[in-house]
Amino acid sequence: MIPDLFDLALDETTELPANIAFMDGADLDDFIDDDRRRERLVGEWEAAHVHRLPEGWAAKTDSERARWTGNRPARWKLSDDFDRAAKGTPNLDTTPSEWSRVDLGAVLDAIAAGDVTAIRPTVGRVGDSGALFYRAKVNGVAGESGSGKSFLGLVTCREALDAGETIFYLDHEDSPAGVVNRLLRMGVKASAIRERFVYMNPGERPTEIELAALRELVAELRPVLIVIDSAGEGLAIEGANPNADEDVARWYRRVPTALARVRYGDEDGPAVLLLDHVPKDAIGARSPVGSHRKKAAISGALYVQRVRKAWSLSEEGSADIEVWKDRGGFWTVGKVVARLTVVPAGDHDAINLVPPPAKAAPGTFRPTAIMDRVSRVLENTATPLSESSLVKAVGGRAENARLARDVLVAEGYVALDGDGAPGKPKLHRSLRVYRDESASPTPGGAP
Repeated sequence: MIPDLFDLALDETTELPANIAFMDGADLDDFIDDDRRRERLVGEWEAAHVHRLPEGWAAKTDSERARWTGNRPARWKLSDDFDRAAKGTPNLDTTPSEWSRVDLGAVLDAIAAGDVTAIRPTVGRVGDSGALFYRAKVNGVAGESGSGKSFLGLVTCREALDAGETIFYLDHEDSPAGVVNRLLRMGVKASAIRERFVYMNPGERPTEIELAALRELVAELRPVLIVIDSAGEGLAIEGANPNADEDVARWYRRVPTALARVRYGDEDGPAVLLLDHVPKDAIGARSPVGSHRKKAAISGALYVQRVRKAWSLSEEGSADIEVWKDRGGFWTVGKVVARLTVVPAGDHDAINLVPPPAKAAPGTFRPTAIMDRVSRVLENTATPLSESSLVKAVGGRAENARLARDVLVAEGYVALDGDGAPGKPKLHRSLRVYRDESASPTPGGAP
């Protein structure tokens, strides 16, 4: 049986189950109609690729086979073993172990000589304040759908392209025409896109051979930035459960982390930027949607992007970028460190990453207790509120509530939606939590 299965596995015409030659009409119907049975049969086919069906396979019952082939990590390992064999690379059992002792003498000598300093983010500059993303690390930006995460990724690409650098863009969500059109509207030269913007639009799980070829291409072309848009779609084509820690951790190791570890001789490799989504009703949350392994796997910095004012082809808008995690310690967690501004102008868009507006100078009056109440009201309302509804809910003097609202908007805690046209009042919604640590709950205020 094994030789027959192995021969069939070498047939690359279609992904058929390994034992299809022995299936009768009823079995074939089950394979077509039953997702669970099809998964088991495909698992047998994948196992046959490496001629490693368990001992006594022919004598096993259907339930025993299902338990074995239904183990996704086991199937992945078999598939990866086959990829390595096809490439002619050694099996993991014979390669040097990453668990070997690391000689720290060279590191200590470099520190003593001043050749090693604290790491700093250098990609995605925010004026003179600094930058957002670390090279040779996995970085992330999370946000709701429509919050402009792709705009932030492409603005960072534009900065690097304008500086003569190379970019890799792994696009799981858009199309070549969509991405190129956005870059052109941002003012990127067509020649830069043609020569130094490496675009990929994959729709299926990469094999180990394909990933090895990708890493070799990265080492050859030396991009300063690799954007993966998005992590959710990358996990989907992997066949991974975004809520399962082991599935998420495996994908991060195979793709973004492996790319971030590519080095350019003595120089750091690329900054890898993952675009991701946030949970619904994510006020106060500090992790992308799904498994918390996503946040744990970020080795650089992780940000959340929140819309302050929605934009379109005819209306300008902006979004704030807040720090969720910074392993290098350059930015303070919980602080808004950048603002994405979008100003459409005919056939082009003025899109920029700028520092957030400065907070009020010392001594300037900030009604912190009322700001706390305004924030709580908006956090606990299901729909955005008009000014009159907000003032009524906050209570007290209307001018104080309006002043507190204005400060919260200026500091990126509250967003205003709408243009304020007659009959269409601007609506207020919470972007992030504000708390006055010195205040106690006020009677009549928000809960």
